[in-house]
Amino acid sequence: MRIDYVKIENYRNLSGVEIFLHPDINFIVGDNDIGKSNFLDMLDTTFNGRSFGEDNFYDTSKPISITFHLFLNDNELGLFGAHCNPKNANLICITAKQETPDDFINCIHSGTEENLRYDRLRCVNFIKYDSLRTPREEFALYRRKGVGKFLNYLSEKFIEENKELFKNELINETISSKLIEYFNKRIGTLEMFKEFNLKLTVEEDKADLLCRILSIVNADECNLSETGYGVQFALLIDLTILQKLMNFRKFKNRARCFFNDNDNDSTSISLILGLDEPEIHLHPYMQRNIIRYINDLINNKNKNFSSLIKEIFDIDAIFGQSIVVTQSPNILSDNYRNFVRFHKLESRTHIVNGIKTKLEENIEKHLMKQLPYIKESFFAKFAIVVEGDTELGAIPLWAMKSNIDLDKLGIGIIRADGKKSVPKVMKLLDEFEINNIGIVDRDNDSDESENNLFVTDKRDFDEELFDSLISQDLNLIEELVKGFETNNYKETNIQKNKMEETVKKYNIEEEIINQNYKFQDVFKEENENILKIWFLSWINLNKSITLGRTIGETLNQEQIPKCYKNVFKEAENRICI
Repeated sequence: MRIDYVKIENYRNLSGVEIFLHPDINFIVGDNDIGKSNFLDMLDTTFNGRSFGEDNFYDTSKPISITFHLFLNDNELGLFGAHCNPKNANLICITAKQETPDDFINCIHSGTEENLRYDRLRCVNFIKYDSLRTPREEFALYRRKGVGKFLNYLSEKFIEENKELFKNELINETISSKLIEYFNKRIGTLEMFKEFNLKLTVEEDKADLLCRILSIVNADECNLSETGYGVQFALLIDLTILQKLMNFRKFKNRARCFFNDNDNDSTSISLILGLDEPEIHLHPYMQRNIIRYINDLINNKNKNFSSLIKEIFDIDAIFGQSIVVTQSPNILSDNYRNFVRFHKLESRTHIVNGIKTKLEENIEKHLMKQLPYIKESFFAKFAIVVEGDTELGAIPLWAMKSNIDLDKLGIGIIRADGKKSVPKVMKLLDEFEINNIGIVDRDNDSDESENNLFVTDKRDFDEELFDSLISQDLNLIEELVKGFETNNYKETNIQKNKMEETVKKYNIEEEIINQNYKFQDVFKEENENILKIWFLSWINLNKSITLGRTIGETLNQEQIPKCYKNVFKEAENRICI
């Protein structure tokens, strides 16, 4: 079973929104306080609770109404009786509705408006994991809190499977009697112990006693509570899944939770896992790893986990779907169809569903390759799309010198890997309703900007830079070359054939290149064209983020080319509307 579609009415700040989910994994992205965690809370209450509290109602004079489209696996058919979609037997449309804060949630079949037993919603095995928990308490096994319940459950199974070991007292009778005598002789004399007739004795719950003598340690024999939070939270995730499977086995009706395939003599269960910022406390590599690991767990790709749930719960397979709320681009997949973006539109939360986006095939194919490098843009309020690495290195520093705080305004600088890629990246951003503009080299194309696409005043970034430097201070060129080349910058040499290519590319008239040129020779000449040819050739040979940062550091605000100042101004104006 999986959730294909959700329509929410009157729940917190998510009233009037529609969410389409990918059958495999979904990444919910967007600003803080936009409703991402609210979405997981809503799913948790609907499938695991009984009613919504007053603070869940956006308007207490109206009901909360949540419509779900659930897709059933073939072995789950009949779970909701005959209430299925006439065009698709695997699809069931259900509305969970609560009229007032004092009522309970009612379950209604969306097609016939017939009431369904509410416990049918509990067949949707939704597991919510969030970072608002205290690992140290849960890993204190004897407290039976959170995942501690599962570890205690293992103790019970051990006792059940090893009854012979527990025929006698778990602790030596002589030791225990002397220990009791020792304690009671001392604290038993206290007034309150006498007043309430209290005494110490040996714990009779063997499972509880086992958990009290067990602890989790690392390779250095340090207790888990003394390790970093990253380790503790990462361990909590898979143990939470196991804890919930334990609960399903113990407290849910087997027939409604687990499904048998008589042909294969196997038992399966569907799980929908809601993760709220699982990346907290984890470094980037571990963030990516934890998502792959979780996806493997709930899709039977981790052999150790599959063997464990078979041994403990007699489960052969999990049919899983994940919904991940995240603030980190590191854990996003390389498929934008897995993304669901929450953002503000006319003061209300609006949602863009990646699985519903429609791009031309040639654009989509290109963007799938480009996506690993532009994921951060899905967290931006505004994006400036540039052609290459040099611009990517220079523009953030130019923005800072123009008193534009990119981070504060939520502006991302996105490298599109070439002029032709810029409009394609902008198209994807448009689909996800991320406000954006792009800037590309003029080259030999039209000089008119269109569809939020700005062009350089000169042929390209390189020529724009040279004209800005030469018009203000010739020494800036030397400062730039020196800043990038560091040692022996005056000896930096450009080959004759490279300079000839530059002459042809930029249509620099009446210039014949007869030799290789070192910077010190070019800089001494009073021939601006030769200096320009050398400089443009040098820029082209060294294009990189490093060169871009050197350029950004060298120029002050007045020296930034006008076309880029115009881009900054446009971005600032739009973000402030």
